[in-house]
Amino acid sequence: MDDIKENKLIDFLRALKFEQIQENFHPQSFHKGLRYYESEHVKNVVLEGEDKCVAQVFGQKRYSVIIRLTNAGLHSYCSCPVRSACKHIA
Repeated sequence: MDDIKENKLIDFLRALKFEQIQENFHPQSFHKGLRYYESEHVKNVVLEGEDKCVAQVFGQKRYSVIIRLTNAGLHSYCSCPVRSACKHIA
């Protein structure tokens, strides 16, 4: 990843405040998601445009995750059966 793309990704992730993320998820999903992140199950994180981040999350299977940050808030999608506000997105 080149420096410009990496800096934009860092800026995008910094814009996601911890409290903002936490308030969008059930506490159990949030803590499971945090464990996925800490255990390095989140891979292939890519910024697409200014407001969209995609990644792969490896749990029992590989899931595709999309997070979009807009003025209206945090919007997300996951390929798991839950589809939204799941531990893979958290």
